[in-house]
Amino acid sequence: FFLEMEVEPLPRVQWRTKARIFALLQFFGVCATITTMTIARTSSLTSAPFWQFWRVPQQSAVMSFPVKISPEKSHKLYVFDHCEYCTRARMIYGLKNIAVDIVFVMYDKGQKLIDMAGKRITPILQIESEIKLESLDIVKWVDEEFGAPILLPGSNRTDIAEWLHDTAMLRRKLTRPRFVRHPLPEFTQRSARDEYIFTHPFTAGCARPPTPYSAPAENFNASVDTNTSEVSQNLEDNNESSPQDSEVTTAEAKFSNSTKTTTIPVFDMTNCVEIEPDLDDMKEEYEEKFRQTPQLLRKINSKLKELTKMVFSENHASGHGLSYDDIALFPALRPLSLIKGISLGRKLSTYMYRMSLRSDVPLFHGI
Repeated sequence: FFLEMEVEPLPRVQWRTKARIFALLQFFGVCATITTMTIARTSSLTSAPFWQFWRVPQQSAVMSFPVKISPEKSHKLYVFDHCEYCTRARMIYGLKNIAVDIVFVMYDKGQKLIDMAGKRITPILQIESEIKLESLDIVKWVDEEFGAPILLPGSNRTDIAEWLHDTAMLRRKLTRPRFVRHPLPEFTQRSARDEYIFTHPFTAGCARPPTPYSAPAENFNASVDTNTSEVSQNLEDNNESSPQDSEVTTAEAKFSNSTKTTTIPVFDMTNCVEIEPDLDDMKEEYEEKFRQTPQLLRKINSKLKELTKMVFSENHASGHGLSYDDIALFPALRPLSLIKGISLGRKLSTYMYRMSLRSDVPLFHGI
């Protein structure tokens, strides 16, 4: 470079200074090369681009887990992947490290469930010729049947229960349109997606959301003899068999010695126009809810900040350890991982990730 310069000779001191500058440039070039190679090597352990070298490298993608224990009799668990109550049953098998065959049922193949259990309900646990129903009953049986129980009793926390109740409809509006868009195993065919949309309207067959009102007890209390009549299953553990949801609390059941008195919710039908269910209108309603994502997302993110303060730690929901509180909370939050842009925060995100690994129930991908 300097040889090509046609200039007058410079004093010896200036030539010496330029040589030093040239040597420094060579040194910095070598350092930059080594640094770039180091960053490229480090970034291969992360999912981040190599220029984001400040990110902490993740552990190896190949994680080792203990071999699952195979029970003497074959266990088959019939589930829907989107169903919260099915997630409960799947969790306990993962937490106890028990091998189970997960069978995903197509949503429009309800007759198969009816043939097995007498009604359309999930989850269904089949142990050879024996059938077990009810998610919490399955959880309790597996926990006590294989080794020492690992689940502590629930803490009867009203704060988390109220949060789940208050956000129920908001979560449905965000997750239901995504269930039929996501390649879930029960919705791989159009007929299954249409069946779900048709049986899960947001307005429950009414032109406008029904409004509950106070009525004398004698107008809607019904006593059902459990010895002669079959009492319908509690809606809390029968999400799939009772698609007509409402924004009011489900009926409260009071048990006596021989009868079961059920308080049936009553709605003000004065301004509610009965309409014939139309699949195209229901699909448009689902599309409308999907288009409302930005507004609904702001609401749920605000609610999630409140929930973060209620969760005890990144390992379990309540202070006394892994319990039935986690069996209720994780399945309710899992569908939210379908939503792109959801803001769980560091604490809830870590809780969901760790619980997913421990229970062997994967999270979804946001859309």
